[in-house]
Amino acid sequence: MINLASKKILLTGGTGFLGKHLHKKLECENAEVISIGRTPYDLTNTEGAARCFEEIKPDIVVHLAAHIGGINFNRLYPADVFLKNLQMACNIFEQSHKHKVEKLVNIGSACVYSDQLGRPMQETDVMQYPMHPSVQYYGFSKLALYLGGLAYHSQYNFNSIHLIPANLYGPEDKFDPELSHVVSSMIPKFVHAAKTQAPEVVCWGSGNTVREFLYIDDCADAIILAMKSYSSPEPLNIGQGEGVKIRDLAKAIAKAADFRGETVWDSSIPDGSAYKVVDSARARKALNWEPKMTTEEGIKKTVDWFCKHYSNWTDGELSFS
Repeated sequence: MINLASKKILLTGGTGFLGKHLHKKLECENAEVISIGRTPYDLTNTEGAARCFEEIKPDIVVHLAAHIGGINFNRLYPADVFLKNLQMACNIFEQSHKHKVEKLVNIGSACVYSDQLGRPMQETDVMQYPMHPSVQYYGFSKLALYLGGLAYHSQYNFNSIHLIPANLYGPEDKFDPELSHVVSSMIPKFVHAAKTQAPEVVCWGSGNTVREFLYIDDCADAIILAMKSYSSPEPLNIGQGEGVKIRDLAKAIAKAADFRGETVWDSSIPDGSAYKVVDSARARKALNWEPKMTTEEGIKKTVDWFCKHYSNWTDGELSFS
């Protein structure tokens, strides 16, 4: 069991959505937390990553940084997604080992699992079936983090763990209707439609795909527990435990936003994986962890936060108060 008090913890991507929430919770553990974004260190660059570790000298590293967006982002920038995430993965492992980091916590993605399973995805399913083409370039970089953990553990007995969260959502997410993930892309559309009394909201795809959504604070809690007590290089799924059809998610967001018009589905936009729900039984047992937030409660809290900070949306541009 690691006592996080007085530990110097580096959060790569710590200025992002999950990083902000994790940073706050780690400070409550009396840890010294250093969160970095894309500046002042370029982690895709060997020299930039080396300078980061030399100057910060972390005891523990949580690798959250990623070059990622939603399905449309992956479609528009596949080479960037592939190269930048893979470069960061290699640099983080080498610098963590070189600087004798006590523990490296890698945050993976459920996109490494195949949608061909048709059931909750277990950790033993990793690399057993092909990833969906819409996420394979990003997924490959996440597989690199998993395999890197196994490799560095095998050769150097390096302490690296790999956590695979479900789709995250909650307050302070990046709310971009074009490039964000499903919850944070839908919320601005429904809130704006409700405020302007629009007759309809257009959502991408068929609405028939099934996803699992994990509230951001529940994920941060699980990461902290794993930092303290989990030391195997084998992955752990972190999920809420239930799949939600995207059509039902849209209904929940519309209700929370008080939108009373029609939801129209644009099936010309590809759906992505048909089914993505993780089996988090191992994590619940290993970490003695249970998610606290139901999807309905979490959506309501997220919409309420967005409405409180939302000020305008013109020509697709969001601004916040």
